[in-house]
Amino acid sequence: MKDSRIVHGARRAFFAAAAVLLLAEAGCVASGYERGGDAAVALQKSADLAAAGRAQADAAVKLLEELVTDPSDDLAPQFEQFAEAVASLETMAGDLRGAGLKVKAKGESYLVQWSEDLQKIQNEAIRNQSASRKEQVRAAFAGVQKRVDQTNSELEPLLANLRDVRLAIGLDLTAAGLTAIQPIAAKAVEDAKTVGETLDRLTVEYRALGVSMSHVAVEPAKDAAKDVSVAAGAS
Repeated sequence: MKDSRIVHGARRAFFAAAAVLLLAEAGCVASGYERGGDAAVALQKSADLAAAGRAQADAAVKLLEELVTDPSDDLAPQFEQFAEAVASLETMAGDLRGAGLKVKAKGESYLVQWSEDLQKIQNEAIRNQSASRKEQVRAAFAGVQKRVDQTNSELEPLLANLRDVRLAIGLDLTAAGLTAIQPIAAKAVEDAKTVGETLDRLTVEYRALGVSMSHVAVEPAKDAAKDVSVAAGAS
């Protein structure tokens, strides 16, 4: 009788341990798509930041253009608006850089987990198919990272010029001073158009990868309706 109780107790312990192992294994599977979901959320938030950055860059150069080409009787309020817009753009640029780093880290974490879990798949055909998908996702993240690098390389010089213009105008806030700075201001306006187009492409690419990575249906954002062909045809 005592032996029977021991056997039953051992069986219960075995099945309990097996259940724990199954749950742990299920947790590993879940952690894969959960990490993918985390990356998807980061991508969507980064898309929002890129779209906001485009709007802020447009606002800053528009205020600059109005200041130098259509100055009011009192130049100070116009200048202050421009200066604040540049400061806001600086903040957004920093947020955008941080978002890019977060997306990169989330993507790398997801791909590392994928590689680890891939080794647990015993069926060769299934393992190969999953490995192929992983490389597709890796390539997609690499493409977005390339666009992030391009955005940073274009945005930083624009910001540097806008800061210099802000300092120069602040030192010589006169009609003559504005006339002198006009050619440089016009160049900043043109540079902002290029940056804006790159930010549009980054927004589209962030959004598209985020949607493709999510295990939850995502409704298209308003800015996603912008010409996707711009991104598709860009280098």
